[in-house]
Amino acid sequence: MRAAREYLRVTAYLRKHDYDTCWVLNAAGRSHLEGTDSRTPGTLIAAGQLNLGAAVLAARTGDPSAAKEYLDEARYYARQTGDDLEGFWFAFGPTNVVVHRVMTLIELGDYAHAIRFGETIEFPPGWLPTRIGHHHFDMARAYQRMKLPDESLRHLQLARQAAPGQARRHPTVRAVVADLLQTERRPSEALTRYAGWIGL
Repeated sequence: MRAAREYLRVTAYLRKHDYDTCWVLNAAGRSHLEGTDSRTPGTLIAAGQLNLGAAVLAARTGDPSAAKEYLDEARYYARQTGDDLEGFWFAFGPTNVVVHRVMTLIELGDYAHAIRFGETIEFPPGWLPTRIGHHHFDMARAYQRMKLPDESLRHLQLARQAAPGQARRHPTVRAVVADLLQTERRPSEALTRYAGWIGL
């Protein structure tokens, strides 16, 4: 539980872009797992999720090789846990590893590969709608950066279907829609309706 708590604190500081604190908290989370093994309830899930957080952190700080190493380690744990929707409410498992792989590729600016992997994901029954929505607006951002506005809007619509409250308020959605409005010479009716829905 203490390791899982540190992961949640990492995500909070990631949103603040305080990466030094994130690394400290990630290391603290790992230290709580010392002396445990796979028989300890939650160990694999907490360890895997800490690695996913570290992968995103490494990508944001421009270290693709470290991001890959963290993702590979998380995948090792995910093969043992399968998709676990209950453990600490992280939904840790192979699906979440791929979702985070897409996130790290986007952070590293590798939008083409992010799209390729992101379009293959099939979410298991019971995945949190907000997690699904987050994936779709990450994909919308990747398509927007690739100058594919129709595909970007398609994922914005999927985010709205999955988690409308989140899609309406999330800063990534607002930034993508604002960019699409600015770069499109003649914004489509669907895009202008979406912009109106989020209050732009």
